[in-house]
Amino acid sequence: MDEEEIDAIIPLELIDWTVSAYVRDAAQLGHPKIIYNIGHFNFEEIGMKDMLRYLPELVGQIPVHYVRSGDAFEFLV
Repeated sequence: MDEEEIDAIIPLELIDWTVSAYVRDAAQLGHPKIIYNIGHFNFEEIGMKDMLRYLPELVGQIPVHYVRSGDAFEFLV
């Protein structure tokens, strides 16, 4: 982030803990760095819904249905 002069990142999921530690430290030092961490938020559901086009052909006579799982977390605003 520092070398490329990046002020903000928007990851789908943050798996490298050093990035969040860097951004926290930078913020405490007054440097304008931020992570818009949108987290998990059911991104897999898009792919699962799309698989309805392919799975019936692969599994033959076995019924295939898409069942929305909903949010795994509750959010307070």
